[in-house]
Amino acid sequence: MSKSKKKIEVASLQKPFNTIYIKVFLIGLIIFLYGRTIGYEYTLDDSLFISNNPLVQKGFAGIGDSFTQGSTLHFKGGNFSIYRPIQISFFCIENQLFGFNASLFHFLNIVLYGFIALIFFSLLQRMFPKLSVFYSTLIAILFIVHPIHTEVVANVKSQDELLATLFNLSALLFLIKSLNDKNKEIKYVSISLVFYLLALFSKESSFAFVAIFPITLFLLFNFSIKECIKKTFPYFIAALFFLLCRYLAIRNNNSEIETTVLENVLYGAKSMSVTIGTKFEIAFYYLKMMVVPYPMSWDYSFNQIPLMSLNELIPIISILSYCVIAYLILANIKKRPEISFGLIFFITLIAPTANIFFLNGATFADRFLFLPSVGFLIAFVFLIIKYFRLDLSSISSSSKKYVYIFSGLIIIIFCSMTINRTADWENDFAVFQSGVAHSPNSSRTTAGLGSIYMNKAEASTDAASRSLFIDSSIYYFKRSLTIFPDNYNASYKLGLIYSILNNKDESILYYKQSIGSNPLNVQALNNLGAVFASSSKFDSAYNYFERSYKIDSTNEMTLTNICIAAYNNNQNDKSIFFGEKAVSLNMGNKKIYNILSLAWGKQGDLDKSKKYNLRAEMSNENK
Repeated sequence: MSKSKKKIEVASLQKPFNTIYIKVFLIGLIIFLYGRTIGYEYTLDDSLFISNNPLVQKGFAGIGDSFTQGSTLHFKGGNFSIYRPIQISFFCIENQLFGFNASLFHFLNIVLYGFIALIFFSLLQRMFPKLSVFYSTLIAILFIVHPIHTEVVANVKSQDELLATLFNLSALLFLIKSLNDKNKEIKYVSISLVFYLLALFSKESSFAFVAIFPITLFLLFNFSIKECIKKTFPYFIAALFFLLCRYLAIRNNNSEIETTVLENVLYGAKSMSVTIGTKFEIAFYYLKMMVVPYPMSWDYSFNQIPLMSLNELIPIISILSYCVIAYLILANIKKRPEISFGLIFFITLIAPTANIFFLNGATFADRFLFLPSVGFLIAFVFLIIKYFRLDLSSISSSSKKYVYIFSGLIIIIFCSMTINRTADWENDFAVFQSGVAHSPNSSRTTAGLGSIYMNKAEASTDAASRSLFIDSSIYYFKRSLTIFPDNYNASYKLGLIYSILNNKDESILYYKQSIGSNPLNVQALNNLGAVFASSSKFDSAYNYFERSYKIDSTNEMTLTNICIAAYNNNQNDKSIFFGEKAVSLNMGNKKIYNILSLAWGKQGDLDKSKKYNLRAEMSNENK
């Protein structure tokens, strides 16, 4: 398919007073909806990416290193394939200037969202020069108020989404600006390429945006396929350059944890029918949440979106819906290409996260719709214009009332939903509590709330409150295991709670369940060994400590426990071996020094016995 080249129409600059008031209104709307998030705390993975990130702790000095390693390399068991150096660099700068003040990080999210709104509004005017400023404003407002965006704006870690969206839209804007100004074409294209590189280094999913540049030129500006490829080839080279940088940065990183059915239900699919059916079910959620964004949660993992075969209702509805979208794309390419553009934009940008071509690290998430929603909203407004036969350039007096009422109703509903949703991100307790309310079938949301109550119990000094928190924690952990018995984190924490309550039988039961679900759970192995040791069952204790040691021979807790258990199990030589290894790794502590003193004493080496006894005493004095 090709198009003959036609005159390129780019919006002329309107009088300042025509758009300045609109832009001020857009910013005011954002402040109205999200201003209170400035007082919110860090939530979910914020600490992983910010306060507990060694690179971010360095401030400016961490920026260089952020480009040479995975963004969560510091997190043991994390996804080391995450490579977002621009996001980490922004966090480094924020920490250097403001410290780890959560309010300032939240404030920057709002600022970035404001810039996105302004760039998007300018982009709409450039892409659709014949479109009335009313409709351009309406699309921008719908983007701002859409509740599905709440997670990205209210969650600090989601600055990666904000930065990637800002830079991608800016890249597209400057590419379009280059089309009608030959004198500044090279300058604008160069700026556009820089913005696209910034988007790529902000979030990997920006790679899909490389397809948007030629699609825009082909559908909206009537370039032939050959011309589209020629003009946008540099963006493809930029994308390949990013992939090379990413490969060099993370090639030696080995992730110690893989995505499981708990995070993405598709890992549990056992047949082609179920795999394809569930993929279409997930694809249905992308459409459903754009039209009816309720209920919204921080998590939709097992078993909130369950496995479905291809012949079930939701996959069938999804298939029919996407067939309609395909028809709308094909039917409007010539007469109303704006609709085709918006729908292709949407589908292209959900592809990296919708488990279409490869399995993602999550079943579904609200944040996955942030940038794709741009295309959906464009298509939605143009579909309304077309099928109600409205004028693109102005609103007739006969239809004005209905357009205003319809638009106002959607905006008011979305504003109300967004305001309610922002409250769910005030702190971890609010996030997890809303997660259980809105994703009641998710094992992760219920376990998350159980962890919050467990932390509350630990912090409480009131016996009655502490008891209530413990009961709530046990309830939600057990509920989590009812949904997904192999949630080893939930069973581990139940074992920990019952151990604290001195209920050894229940503690042993849940620690064993956790180990059965994840045989590499070093913490559960150590704690189970400690329960047996507390009952003087040193044979069993040593067995679990030894299993832990085989998994991680440099774990200080494991070395301490196995050293003590070996000594109490009359394995003096092994006790010395493990104790000396801990000392050689600079992991010696009072307990190990005491055991080494006793063990060497049994061996008849009084000098070493005295040496370690002295170290134990010095360690006690230091404390």
